[in-house]
Amino acid sequence: GVDESISAKELISDAIEKTQNADSMAGKMTMSMTMSMMGMTIEIPMVIDMKMKNIRSDMPTVYADMNVDMSALGMEQSMVMYMADGWGYYVMDGESYKTYIGNSDTANGQYIDMANSMLEEIPDNILEGQKVIKNSDGTRTVRIELNNEDFMALYEDLAESMYGSMMGGMADISELNIDDVVITYTVGSDGYITKCEMSFVMGVNVQGISTNTTVSAVMEYSSFDADKIVITPPEGYQNFPEV
Repeated sequence: GVDESISAKELISDAIEKTQNADSMAGKMTMSMTMSMMGMTIEIPMVIDMKMKNIRSDMPTVYADMNVDMSALGMEQSMVMYMADGWGYYVMDGESYKTYIGNSDTANGQYIDMANSMLEEIPDNILEGQKVIKNSDGTRTVRIELNNEDFMALYEDLAESMYGSMMGGMADISELNIDDVVITYTVGSDGYITKCEMSFVMGVNVQGISTNTTVSAVMEYSSFDADKIVITPPEGYQNFPEV
């Protein structure tokens, strides 16, 4: 039923802030892009498993395992990335290498940003008046709908990177039209976001050919407790060739 004891604004703003500032996290991002153009439909699913510890320190430990299934286009891509003590270790399509990162904010930051890419601070006027639903497991859910303008104001980077990967990096974001945006946040009893779901339709018209892509993305957080997050480095990582 509806939970009248807290406003959506308070619940979601606090939960997003708390989750963004977590010092450790484990989670899984699942994304699916279904493209329709000229009578064809192609689906590209992607799964990223992420584990991070000491995020706020100079040298976080980060593990990410990413799989993109592009069998529709005749290819599959997988990558494992492990970062510890200022080094990055990578296994990509069977090739492995390591590289020194130091305490570079950019390298460390990009994975942390990726884990939080669906957690933008939602403006008060959008959260105002939204219902908070209390679930039987004690979590609470808020569902919001956004128009193209609001979505782009918040998620331009996300849309640009998705569109860029679709268009092989040649992305003119002004060609994009985003419709049917629905974002659902689930907040656990400890005040962290446990799940963020997002779906929308991305429409592009390039030289008279229109493409519609339905995007659905889910970020599920399984833990924020460093003691419970176990990170296992890739096998033989210390002997990877340095680049």
